[in-house]
Amino acid sequence: MQCTKKLYLDLNTDINPWTNNLNRSLNKNIMMDYVKDYFVTKLGNINLKQIFDKDEFLDNINNENNFISFGLNLKFDDLSIKYDVITKVDNVINIYLAKSAIYTKTYYIKELTLQKYLINKLTDVPTISNLILINNDYEFTKSDINLDKYLNFVECESRINNEDFIEVENNLKNIRKEITKIKTPEIEIGSHCKNPYQCNYFDHCRINMPYYHVEQIPNQSKDQKQKINALGIKDIAKLPEINWLSDIQNRTVTSVKNSKAYIKPTLGSTLAKLKFPLYFMDFETIISPLPIFPNSFPFQPLPCMWSLHKLDNKGENLSYYNFYDLSGNDPRKDFIIKLIDILGKSGDILIYSDYEKRILHQIILSYPELKKDIENIISRCVDMLKLVRENYYHPGFRGSFSLKSVSKILPDGDIYNSEYVNSGDDASMVLMQLITGKIKKESISIYEQELINYAEKDTLNLVNLYNHLISVI
Repeated sequence: MQCTKKLYLDLNTDINPWTNNLNRSLNKNIMMDYVKDYFVTKLGNINLKQIFDKDEFLDNINNENNFISFGLNLKFDDLSIKYDVITKVDNVINIYLAKSAIYTKTYYIKELTLQKYLINKLTDVPTISNLILINNDYEFTKSDINLDKYLNFVECESRINNEDFIEVENNLKNIRKEITKIKTPEIEIGSHCKNPYQCNYFDHCRINMPYYHVEQIPNQSKDQKQKINALGIKDIAKLPEINWLSDIQNRTVTSVKNSKAYIKPTLGSTLAKLKFPLYFMDFETIISPLPIFPNSFPFQPLPCMWSLHKLDNKGENLSYYNFYDLSGNDPRKDFIIKLIDILGKSGDILIYSDYEKRILHQIILSYPELKKDIENIISRCVDMLKLVRENYYHPGFRGSFSLKSVSKILPDGDIYNSEYVNSGDDASMVLMQLITGKIKKESISIYEQELINYAEKDTLNLVNLYNHLISVI
């Protein structure tokens, strides 16, 4: 249970929460198709009976029959759980929890613990808990997936013990208690708001907080959070003098208290070193555990789209270029060839974070014949995120240096106001669905245009940020 307040809001309010990444659900559904194929092939020779409900589960347990089930829903008292895969072979039950991920995470083990807890309430047949993950070293080819190598089975039984079942019992008691409450629990915001995922009610719970809440002090360690909470002050502007904050944290607090932007004296000389023409560049990628293009790997960022503004001289001749290929064909070679052509041999390339540089290094591995040209691009990249973090802070950032947050203080204001694409995650999801044909034909043109508009906004924001920094020096 991530938070008792979240549970209460889920059960008792009509609030429309923010929705988590839809790609995660899509990936899980497709992965389960692979998992079913694997088990049908591997266990078909044993003539396992397939079962579909709790009564069949108990009947076959009592009759000592072997069986397999996909998506079985089991209940005990008021607890109901849907299982990805359950098998019973030779008087041993195996639970399989499938995750479109590479590594075992703590909350996966907690989920398995809850699943085993319920089965142990229904039967005393020995139960083994397993994860089904994805092998990120598996290379996709044009042929069918080799499920033996693509799926990674991890036995987790040694990580579950009786103390874990006691924790489950206590959590269930707390949940039953919370369900009976008649008002929203008062829960302080904290690290649980983003663990294991950002809560759907993240923004809702911050509606009545001070505009400059102490949560916005960046890069807080656990010890610092405890010290700040101990002060009992939620508004940054009301904090006393604190001598144990880092430079960037002090910069944030001072800027808020003075209602004034922090400008490092060397910002002007740093900007003066930039070489024209200036390019403002952003990539859009898809990252999928599933096969999208041949000669790629699970979770490999696959660049499908770039956006580029070009400023020939200071304040003059702004032009725009882009590339995208939504046909479903592998766009990577055209992506880099056309980028090399537009960028030429000189001029600094402004990016936000080093993500584009990492993608370019990866592209070299796929197209070594273009190494020299790609390395020229990499050598010209200037990270504006690093530049801003080291030289500038505005209270309007509210502790975040994301481009979306930084853009809110620019003259054009917040321009991320589209219906479908307002973030990198949105863009990745729409790219994935367009390329794999998951969007209805009549909606394709709408989503395409939103995606194109979003990409242009991102690099236009880089231009606006550059102009803003020039204006304050």
